Amino acid sequence: YRQNVGEPVDNLLREGSNTTGLPVVYISGSGSDTTGSGNIDSPYQTLRYGIARVDKTKYAEINVQQGVFDVSYIVAHDAKIRIKGEAYHICTLTNSVMPDEGMLWLQSGTIMYLMDFTIIPCQTQNHDAPMIEITEGALIRIRKCYFRSNHIDKMPDVTKDFYNSPIIRVERGRGGLYDCLFYKIYTSGGSPIQIAYGIDDMNFDTIDLEARLNASKTQQAATTYQYKTPNKFEMKNCTFKQ
Repeated sequence: YRQNVGEPVDNLLREGSNTTGLPVVYISGSGSDTTGSGNIDSPYQTLRYGIARVDKTKYAEINVQQGVFDVSYIVAHDAKIRIKGEAYHICTLTNSVMPDEGMLWLQSGTIMYLMDFTIIPCQTQNHDAPMIEITEGALIRIRKCYFRSNHIDKMPDVTKDFYNSPIIRVERGRGGLYDCLFYKIYTSGGSPIQIAYGIDDMNFDTIDLEARLNASKTQQAATTYQYKTPNKFEMKNCTFKQ
């Protein structure tokens, strides 16, 4: 798997070389990507290194220990991974390394479970850099996570603090948010959670909205539609506080 080739993007697209394929790895702020082996006594230091080293074909498990982890942009394709923090109140993920790229981009064939973290989105100038993006053919289930702003005690200065990109964007992906808390999430006009379904909901072969809606009704009424498995992204037991 390539790491930091060309642009500083941790790309996990399948290369077929330099693959360790560990079933379980541990991540710790006191670990080392250079000398660590990934086990509990010799953990890696960064999440992106752990993702690059696990066997992504058999539901590998990544256990993240106490600390704050600044995650650079990770693109996952055809990977099956479970990422678990030690506990949401002592284990934090943020993306100040590459905020105007994002943190996770899950592509076709990826199944990811993400649980027990505090997640702090960073400011973005870019309007097209969601922190977590799930595209068609990918699935994510986010459980017991605490999404919060880095502005807790006071409102951000809107003249210089920009949150132009969403926290989560789903483009015909699947999965859901379960038992999550969103606290003092700020945006610069857009929605922090964007769920977009095109092919299952509307006909985008035409620019006419009425034609799209009619095509959608026809498709959903068709006999064959009931035998299909539509994409679904659900939210259960989620709390939003300001």
